[in-house]
Amino acid sequence: MSTGIKHRAGKIKKSREDRIFDFCIYTIAGLLTLIALYPIYFVVIASFSDPKAVSAGDVVLFVSGFSLKGYKHLLQYAELWRGYLNTILYALVGTLICLVVNIPAGYALSRKDLYGRKWFVIFYMIPMFFQED
Repeated sequence: MSTGIKHRAGKIKKSREDRIFDFCIYTIAGLLTLIALYPIYFVVIASFSDPKAVSAGDVVLFVSGFSLKGYKHLLQYAELWRGYLNTILYALVGTLICLVVNIPAGYALSRKDLYGRKWFVIFYMIPMFFQED
């Protein structure tokens, strides 16, 4: 809480200690953000740099010797496309199966007059708590 004095428009004037504290917190947060984001930035600039420059350690902050050789090689890799196809297939088929099973089950279990509703709810809900990753 600030110990400052209220200003005209309802704003609180921060004390010197509050401003120093804010500066320290923002500086630490900024440094931690840079530490967390630099590896991602490095991967991006290294992907557009010449492989020899990356191996030599010449890539630090900017692209060195612009090259798309890595992307060309990557796009020719057949297993990559098989992986994308599998991912799309699993996502589509899994979503379709979930919709086909869960929509009718949800409707049926919402009916108060369903015979054995309590047991069906238990049978259907308990496995939801023990799913595999």
